[in-house]
Amino acid sequence: MISQIEGTIRRLLENRVELDVGGLTYEILLPSRAYQQIRAMDPDQPLRLYTYHYLEGGMAANPIPRLVGFVGELDREFFQLLRTVKNVGVKTALNSMILPVGKYARAIEAEDVTTLKSLPEIGPATAKRIIAELKGKKLVKFLIAPAEEGAEEPLPAVTGYQAEAAEVLMQLGKSRTEAEEWVDRAAKEHPEIQASDALLHEIFRLYGAP
Repeated sequence: MISQIEGTIRRLLENRVELDVGGLTYEILLPSRAYQQIRAMDPDQPLRLYTYHYLEGGMAANPIPRLVGFVGELDREFFQLLRTVKNVGVKTALNSMILPVGKYARAIEAEDVTTLKSLPEIGPATAKRIIAELKGKKLVKFLIAPAEEGAEEPLPAVTGYQAEAAEVLMQLGKSRTEAEEWVDRAAKEHPEIQASDALLHEIFRLYGAP
């Protein structure tokens, strides 16, 4: 299975890229998000993509092998997670990925059907099914991804009850950075919480216990 590919761009289209790899040209399907990212890169520099291989046509007599490419490994993981949802195929998952992964995941976690159903290939029923099957622990690593390119700001130093909550998370196996990210996000979403135990309760509700 091809998990990564690196080569020179021969042609870039809105939904695919052709890469020259050692004299062989590979056609790789792209989500809209990856296309926009690649457009912003230097076309003369080698391009590395994280790939997902599948057979178009499934069990048909003559299935066509296809590669889907992603600029980041996290994007590929999110695509694979979407594929686990009932009736969400490669085309639906691929075409829906027009948002940064962090923003997409937070829409699911917030049960934001309006945002989800506005995505290509995602109707109201599919949006609700995605929420029902993915909301919770499965989204943790994606929830802390930046919502926009370059949007992530340094975390403020946690103090007081927030520091106590972060310390508990570290004792449960989280790194300091991840613990502080979880605490900071929960505190921003619920500024009315002013105690470490209540904050931890909310964190566990959102992300599940570590």
